Amino acid sequence: MVVSDSDRERMRVEKAMRMLYGRFFFWFPNGESAADVYDRITGFRETLKSDIDVGRFQPPGERNTNINLVIVSHGLTLRVFLMRWYKWTVEQFEGINNFDLYRKNCQLNQFERLQQRVYGCNVIQAGAIPRESIEHSGNGFATFPQKHYSNTETGISTSTNKAPPPRPRRIILVRHGQSEGNVDEGVYTRVSDPKIGLTEKGVADAEECGRRIREMLEEDQVHNWKVYFYVSPYKRAVDTLKGLGKAFERSRIAGMREEPRLREQDFGNFQDREKMRVEKAIRMRYGRFFYRFPNGESAADVYDRITGFRETLKSDIDVGRFQPPGQRNPNINLVIVSHGLTLRVFLMRWYKWTVEQFERLNNFSNGSMVVMERGYGGRYSLSVHHREEELREFGLSDEMLTDQEWQKYAKPGELNYDCPTINSFFTHFGEDDDVAAEEEYL
Repeated sequence: MVVSDSDRERMRVEKAMRMLYGRFFFWFPNGESAADVYDRITGFRETLKSDIDVGRFQPPGERNTNINLVIVSHGLTLRVFLMRWYKWTVEQFEGINNFDLYRKNCQLNQFERLQQRVYGCNVIQAGAIPRESIEHSGNGFATFPQKHYSNTETGISTSTNKAPPPRPRRIILVRHGQSEGNVDEGVYTRVSDPKIGLTEKGVADAEECGRRIREMLEEDQVHNWKVYFYVSPYKRAVDTLKGLGKAFERSRIAGMREEPRLREQDFGNFQDREKMRVEKAIRMRYGRFFYRFPNGESAADVYDRITGFRETLKSDIDVGRFQPPGQRNPNINLVIVSHGLTLRVFLMRWYKWTVEQFERLNNFSNGSMVVMERGYGGRYSLSVHHREEELREFGLSDEMLTDQEWQKYAKPGELNYDCPTINSFFTHFGEDDDVAAEEEYL
């Protein structure tokens, strides 16, 4: 295949637009953005981490501490890998230069300096023995790099029988405050979506939401409550986080993480206002969940990346990632600052709602929150904090409300064998089936 001059010129134009739009989020026509690469590299990282944990690289019957992994890939892919591994922000990623192919060190010293500068207060340095277990916080099961290593020479085992760390008390979902795009859709034609900020009202929305969160936490009447934030890298979400943060002293903030998988649904690059109106009208006919915008995403695509984020979040909860060093605090509250559709998809994934149930849901209003609170058995339920009227207004059906009541009392790991959604799929059941099932149970 011969590449024409016009193709080369088109690519030069696309790369110039990428610099204007933002290197991380710009989506090449019929291609990917760096954010898409981040999503798949996250999957590879989880596979790699699992392989390391189980000793996949060890020869049979050996425990070799001198195995070295070599990843041969491409410049952007490797920079994204480092970004995901070290949890760098989008701004930090965009400050990184490509690997220098003509130097032996490939600028690794630059990455090391950046890591020390950005994360110097939180660096975990390995000991002389690579396989030695390092408990960096004493807050749960978080050991590194192997959780249950037993040294057969010394007889010392690093496995732990500690009780699981306490689960966060709440997961609070916050939609960003009013943005410039919420007021004037024409902004999307001039400003890249990730760079759209808040209006004055949006700043006030964020600050008011922060005060409401604090009031809710103070009603618990416990002295040791803290908040930990996850935030979308889009400017309007980051600015909302800054507004929320004004309600909390530094001692109340356990930490924060910028998470690209929490970004807004991608509608393409600079948007044509009239064309977008047409596309949204077609989406309503096609179905909100599956319709994919040209050079953008569908809600189903967002579901896929949110599934990966949920697994990360669940792992962080299981190992007590949010716990202050040496503490086991049951009053940690997670706050996820993101976008309307992204948060609705998060709820859909968490509670295993169907596509039909998802499409019933109404959007969050700007600067509002939905609270998933730990119930009596340890699972998170919307019914602990919210009234039934609120949940119905949000779009929950009778079946979904019944499930939330079950979630309020259930324990982690339990299954709802009386899930009412089953009846919407299998409509041939009659009263005799219910009686028979009850008798079998008894």
